[in-house]
Amino acid sequence: MNIIVTGGSRGIGKCLVENLARDGHNVLLNYNKSEKEALLIQSELANKNIQIDIFKADVSNHYEVTKLINFCDNILACAMFFMYLMRLVHQLLSNRTFTLVVV
Repeated sequence: MNIIVTGGSRGIGKCLVENLARDGHNVLLNYNKSEKEALLIQSELANKNIQIDIFKADVSNHYEVTKLINFCDNILACAMFFMYLMRLVHQLLSNRTFTLVVV
């Protein structure tokens, strides 16, 4: 599941980011002023082979929320395209009347 955690660099948000990422979810940590903490969490998780994305945005600012949504759309579009391809491959392999050719 793709999850955005606003205020994810401290307190309860930090705990959510760490637990959700450990459970295998795709996590985007949104922070506003706590860049150092956000980078530290990202680094600590990376040392455990857990990848998260971080993005700076003030969620009270319409322009910054729009940038955050666009960033998420780009990530989600890539993930959804990959999922579409995997579903298509599965359908093709399940229907034995097709031959899958990869070039």
